[in-house]
Amino acid sequence: MNLNRLTTFCRVYELRSFSQAAERLYLSQPTVSSHILVLEEQLGQKLFDRIGRLITPTQAGKLLYARAIKAIEEVDHALEEINVLRDKVAGPLVIGASTIPGNFFLPTVLQEYNRLYPDVSLQLRVSDSEAISRLVATAEVDLGVVGASSEESDLISQFLVRDSLVVLGREDVMGQPGDSGLSRDDVLKMPWIVREQGSGTRRALEQGLKEFGLRLPDLHVVANVDSTVAVLNCIQAGLGVSITSQWAADELAGCDFEIRGVDPGWAFERSFYSLWHRQRTPSSAATCFSRLLQRHLGVSDSTAGQGEEEHE
Repeated sequence: MNLNRLTTFCRVYELRSFSQAAERLYLSQPTVSSHILVLEEQLGQKLFDRIGRLITPTQAGKLLYARAIKAIEEVDHALEEINVLRDKVAGPLVIGASTIPGNFFLPTVLQEYNRLYPDVSLQLRVSDSEAISRLVATAEVDLGVVGASSEESDLISQFLVRDSLVVLGREDVMGQPGDSGLSRDDVLKMPWIVREQGSGTRRALEQGLKEFGLRLPDLHVVANVDSTVAVLNCIQAGLGVSITSQWAADELAGCDFEIRGVDPGWAFERSFYSLWHRQRTPSSAATCFSRLLQRHLGVSDSTAGQGEEEHE
């Protein structure tokens, strides 16, 4: 039922006058009469008895007024709350992240975000890039931060920042790669720890191997693990080497001087992206988080769309 017509009905009911209601609502009297007539046709009941110039509500009119006035008040309250939301960032915010952002740079952003917007209830879900993409696609998280763009038609991948990848390992396990980086023979000789299917890091490794004319099965793989933390622990234990983000490499190398990072060359690189559902309107909380994340990563307005991939 049209809210404008209900408002017109309530003014006529309260003022007992079509002309005064028209004046109060800045409408013409024929428009007011038309609104009441349409309501009566929809309900199949007369709402007012017209005796000369006297307007008297019928029983149906009295029943409708009692409900209509409450409905209008509820809508008014909702509009007030929506207007408050435009100025106040509050409510739940669920962020999905792959393991590198989730473990290494998002915690700092979350701490700053919580300081700025204490009325937002934060939740961080960490998994591999493919799993986070599925969570964004099914609206289980508000936005994702991942190490690989998504090919889901319902998702928008927005470039955030390039990721520098290094091959990390103990010196006694890695051997002595040349100063110019890894050779094909170096890659084949090393014992490798690789991430699970769906990981953005694994995808970057597979892409980089193509430059050497290699595939993942060509490597001497000693372990498959499902998190960056597990990779770092295996490296520290001397199990093998792995390719990982510079963020993770810096943390481990700073704690263990026997750990060495080697630049594998330009072929081993990837980017981080924010993921959004194409059909969902971002909340104020999500929009503010995205802006803070971009500032933290040094993303300017001119580079925020660089590398953006929209899959139709």
